[in-house]
Order: sequence, then C-alpha cells, then structure tokens
Amino acid sequence: MMTTNEEERQKAALNYLFFPAIYFLVTKESRSLVIFHAKQSLIFGLVFILGNILLGLIPLVGWSLLPIWNIIFFLGWLFLIIKAYQGEEYKIPWLVDFVLEKISRNKK
Repeated sequence: MMTTNEEERQKAALNYLFFPAIYFLVTKESRSLVIFHAKQSLIFGLVFILGNILLGLIPLVGWSLLPIWNIIFFLGWLFLIIKAYQGEEYKIPWLVDFVLEKISRNKK
C-alpha cells in the first residue's frame, strides 16, 4: 500500500528508532501505516536484542558471529526505514506473521 501523506510516512519511518513505536502504540495512533511499522519495528528490535544476547552467551562461535549479525540487522534496519518513508507496508518475511500469530493465539 502506497501513501502520499508526508507526515504519516515520517511517523512510519520514525518507528524504527524504537521509542517512537512505543509512543505511537500507547497513544493509539489511528493511521494504519504508522501502526503497522510500530509493531514491526518492535518485533525487529526485540529479535535483534535477543539475537545479541544469545550470540553473546556462546563463547568463540557466537562472539565471532556477533559482528555479522549486527551488520545484517543494521542493513535491514536501514531498508525498513526507507520502505516506511516510501509509504510501503513491507512485511519482514515470516517473522512478523509468526510473532503476531503467536500473540493472537495466546489472547484466545
């Protein structure tokens, strides 16, 4: 979905700085593009943090993979910011669906 509203695209891109995503979810932002990217940025950030923790706990191999993990996530982060600013609801393949499905299943 493409949108031309500059303010909405800026808010969507700001979500990837993590704390604005929390703010937009708590204030119940009404624009679907902003909410989509807020949820996705939180999932993306949490996967990044968990990956860093897990790799940090594995001596040698994990420590060796940490820089690669960080570079991959940095490039992904930049890509998602660009997609959000372009007004696209680009969904991270498998990750977002998997997490949202688990969340909705736990609510039932």
